[in-house]
Amino acid sequence: MPLEQQRRSQPVAVLGAGQLVSHLYRHDGESGPSEYRFSVCRIAESLQTTHGLRAGDLRDLVKLCQVLAFAIEDDGWLSPAMQTELRILFDELDEITRRWSEAAHG
Repeated sequence: MPLEQQRRSQPVAVLGAGQLVSHLYRHDGESGPSEYRFSVCRIAESLQTTHGLRAGDLRDLVKLCQVLAFAIEDDGWLSPAMQTELRILFDELDEITRRWSEAAHG
């Protein structure tokens, strides 16, 4: 989807992890599965947004990838093969984020 068209369209979801936010867009394919696009930005304490990420954002970026994988797979507009791939990705990232949570609380 061209950037100008993406700006005019409404996101199908707004997702976040930590200080990172993503707008998820779906472009329905004319002859096949839908195509997804997403943006990632960081919201600073001043509520200003930036596309520049920091090293400290990496864990949140992994969590955001997990959330995006779930949201896109759950939307149901992909080929079965891609849905399976995203489900596997979500599960693998879930294992990683669960270890982080266990280490922080245990």
